Amino acid sequence: MHFKVVIVGAGAAGLTAADEISRAGHSVAVVEARERIGGRIHTLTSPFHAEAGAEFIHGTPPATMRILEESHHNFSPVDGKIYSIYSNKFSPGDPREHEREKFVQALDKIKEDTTVARVLNTYFAKNESVHTSVKQFAEGFDAADIETMSALSLRSEWKQTDNDEQFRINGTYSALIDYLHEKITRQGCQT
Repeated sequence: MHFKVVIVGAGAAGLTAADEISRAGHSVAVVEARERIGGRIHTLTSPFHAEAGAEFIHGTPPATMRILEESHHNFSPVDGKIYSIYSNKFSPGDPREHEREKFVQALDKIKEDTTVARVLNTYFAKNESVHTSVKQFAEGFDAADIETMSALSLRSEWKQTDNDEQFRINGTYSALIDYLHEKITRQGCQT
């Protein structure tokens, strides 16, 4: 079969792209290397329900809000307290948050874009804890390589989401993936 567009990856971004492109009238195939769709969204259901990937909605991103509304999925604010285990110590909050705040202050000093790694090496050459904290957060949360990630883009994102409320989908994140998959299948996309 011949497709006008082939999308690599059946995560939320790939499925959403397939939706947009197929609604524009193009034939679309979505290919996925894993035996499941969803990318970083992965709900475990046995022996109990747990999110093994995405767990929160950070703020109210328009694309996510549109899909939630369209699919009739509700969401609720996250309440409770955050606790961390870091360096074998259990403590309230995230003890590394102040390290990321130092990094954001350094980002405020740059005028031209560069990589996150270059900013770390310029301002925190001898501070391994800032390096580690920023790298783990950027690569874990943003799924980005700090050697190529835009420092200005990260600054914009981290400043925008600093005070955003967080939400959880009532039900499972995989239900959103299932909704997107069913929608694109109805539109004639191949997965």
